[in-house]
Amino acid sequence: MKKFLCLLGFLLILGVASQVSAASIPLTNDGFESGNLTGWDSENTTVASESSYQHFGTHYAEITGTTKAIYNVETSPGFFNSVSGYGGYISQTISYNDRDTYSFDWLFLFSDGHAYDYAYYKIDGVEEVFYTKGFDTNPPVDWTTETITFSGTGTDVEFEIGVVSFNSHSYSQLFIDAAPVPVPSSLLLLGAGLFTISRIPRKEW
Repeated sequence: MKKFLCLLGFLLILGVASQVSAASIPLTNDGFESGNLTGWDSENTTVASESSYQHFGTHYAEITGTTKAIYNVETSPGFFNSVSGYGGYISQTISYNDRDTYSFDWLFLFSDGHAYDYAYYKIDGVEEVFYTKGFDTNPPVDWTTETITFSGTGTDVEFEIGVVSFNSHSYSQLFIDAAPVPVPSSLLLLGAGLFTISRIPRKEW
């Protein structure tokens, strides 16, 4: 029994140590349970709580893409050679270390069959598209998790999530939510406690 408690305590401490070396980036109000956009800069974004879309809690961010495009079939990728205006986004300033991660869940809604509307995130101005609406494909009907692994280190870097539409009359929407991040200190205390108990001489139990 003592050996089991010792091993369990050691594994918990080791697990917390691995989380510290590759931590999850803490963002302010990324579950939007405050009912507002506190901590975020935003454009064309509201906090919604429609029951049919609720995910981790009762609230989520609803980002709407409002933009127009100049169509050029000779230009690739996406067949659009320029965009006037912009879509919607949320952003805040973060700092990170190498191999840190951040995860958020997303749901993409569109109001017509127009293709090449897309969802993206940006790290310090560098854009990464994580979903593009095709002519003959529809987005996932369930919430989908996107996990970002950071490389290198960054201090006071702008992190942005957004959506762009290519139809001036109907707009795609991107819903964003994030799960609460467990506090590793509680696991560390539990592991240390189990390890300590395992070291107590049997006669003192």
